[in-house]
Amino acid sequence: VVACYTIDENSGALQPSHKMSVPLGYVPSNESTGEVALMNWSRDGSTLFVTWQRFGGVALYSTFGSLLYIATNNNSSSHKNIITADWSMCGFELIYSTNDSSEFCVREFLKAVDNSSVSNGTQPAVLYGSDRILVKPNMDYSQLQLHSSLLRQWMVIMAPTVYLLDHCPLRFVTVIGESRNVSNSDSLSPLYIAAAGSSGLLWYSFIKQRWMLFGNISQEKEFAVSCQMTSWSGYLVAACINRSTGFKNELRFYPLKKARLDNNNALIMRIPDNVTCLQCTQDLLSVYFCNGLLSFYNMCLSRDGKLNVEHLLDIDVSEVVSHPLCLNNVYLITQIGDSFPKDLILNVAGRLIAFSSKYNAASQDDQSRNGFVPTSFGTPSIIANCVEQMSLHNGDLMWLKCGAHGNRIRLTLTKSSQDNKFISRHIVLPLNVSTSAISVSFRDGVVHGVLSDTVSYGWSESSFHTSHYTLVHCSAIYLDQVFRHLVQSNLGQNALSLAKRFKHLRHFSHVLELMLHEVLEEEAVSSTPVANPLLPSVVTFIREFHNYYLRVIAHCARKTEFMHWHHLFNVIGSTVVLFDECLIRGDLDTAVSYLLVIQNIESTRTSRECATRLLNATLSNREWILARDIVRFVRAVGDSPFYEDTNCVFKFPASFPGGRSPPISIGTPS
Repeated sequence: VVACYTIDENSGALQPSHKMSVPLGYVPSNESTGEVALMNWSRDGSTLFVTWQRFGGVALYSTFGSLLYIATNNNSSSHKNIITADWSMCGFELIYSTNDSSEFCVREFLKAVDNSSVSNGTQPAVLYGSDRILVKPNMDYSQLQLHSSLLRQWMVIMAPTVYLLDHCPLRFVTVIGESRNVSNSDSLSPLYIAAAGSSGLLWYSFIKQRWMLFGNISQEKEFAVSCQMTSWSGYLVAACINRSTGFKNELRFYPLKKARLDNNNALIMRIPDNVTCLQCTQDLLSVYFCNGLLSFYNMCLSRDGKLNVEHLLDIDVSEVVSHPLCLNNVYLITQIGDSFPKDLILNVAGRLIAFSSKYNAASQDDQSRNGFVPTSFGTPSIIANCVEQMSLHNGDLMWLKCGAHGNRIRLTLTKSSQDNKFISRHIVLPLNVSTSAISVSFRDGVVHGVLSDTVSYGWSESSFHTSHYTLVHCSAIYLDQVFRHLVQSNLGQNALSLAKRFKHLRHFSHVLELMLHEVLEEEAVSSTPVANPLLPSVVTFIREFHNYYLRVIAHCARKTEFMHWHHLFNVIGSTVVLFDECLIRGDLDTAVSYLLVIQNIESTRTSRECATRLLNATLSNREWILARDIVRFVRAVGDSPFYEDTNCVFKFPASFPGGRSPPISIGTPS
């Protein structure tokens, strides 16, 4: 076990932070990993390499203990007895040697792109290496479940060789999504991916399917990008160090729609110091300098299409940011319906520090251009710790990836008409997601991750061995856990308002089914009576969605053990009543599912009567295939012959295809 500690800023004492160990299943139950043989941090401090004496193998952990990659000796013999290891300068390669070989082995890795700034809520999964970029196209969650082969398909974009010859490896990669123009809500800029190596920059257009490079090589070599890039309304924004002007610092705005990548088409601004963090929110550009100042700039387009950038405000945050490299990101929070940000959040070494901003109305001329300008910020407060990645959606939904502490989601609570006060405006909910998240699709309510599938090849009579690695895209639904926690916290109205934003999803019924199934499994198998059962509240919540309620209950029952059915329907109500509702709505497929449940928990006579009514309904709707299946079911119901029941009257429609009745026999075959 590797134990990590933090230093208390007040006392200077060491405090336990988290532990990193090998998960269950990788080590035999009768064995242990033994002592840690070797560990090494990458240059940027984002990845920790660990190997053990007895267990061997290789494990990679994130800064706060999330397991990124693990390979055992069973998967690859090249991991046995590693005696020394080190990372390359940019962290894409792990170089190590073993006792069994006098040669060095090089293992290449990919990094995930932090695309939390993508504003359309999709956030595609993007990985990049020293010379390539891998993109997982945005697909509906239902399509990924139906076509499992799509999970291994990636779009591989190789960086141009002419650029890599002088500027390899790629240091920064930015996803430029369909960024909505604030001044023109109907204008959407196309999708690009921008990259920067040791000098210059370039971007790839998915529409043209080609890279855009500098036509003048001297312009490409004169500057280097100093931090992660961002975008606004068709412009790529980059903080650069200009070598040709004595290493002066600049902000550069390159138009993405121009036919050529040239400095003559760009807006270049001189800035006072080096930049370590750059972020764009609506029309505001946040720039953090090494001198501890956080500056805000307003961006707008004139009538002739010219970009104008105006400096608004400087804030000294040196008291909360101990070192410039400790600031990971800057977020300006905008609530739904607001035209300007209200809160400022800084990610300082994994701690989310929030500031409440105060606004004064500007003059009419400035207000038409800038809306409201922040004048000051309140006292900072820490809202989360050990945060590796944060993603925002509409200002009220915040995804937090907290390493070994798991994933969390922070919600802004809405005000109820009956209760004008809340103990807190926000609530943080823990989420149990099986995959290590690299991106979150708020639009689909799905978290995306990547697994490395390893296949080894070799021959016992020779020392030859090799390994093949395949990247597998994995996704998981998290909305069911959010709804459940809100209902459990007596925040049903908030859960309902949030669910209405996602009820258009094709897999929304599956979300409700997962929530019902998990609660049912926990309470039905409990050996002692549950003091405050959650199942009645969950059923009440699902009943609010009339189009999904009957189908969700039926599908959950079909996928649950028979011994749990009585517990489920004691809360929901009579299965016959639910069956009748399906017939009234004309949902015959769902009625068939209820018929199978009725057969097992109701009397034989009741099941025969329900089957009779269902068969009459299928015949009236000319569902011949379904009617044939019901007839087979009818013959198997009970010990008494079904055709002798005087209450079983079948009403065939007046006319059938071909002018005669379909060949359906109900009695015992001769």
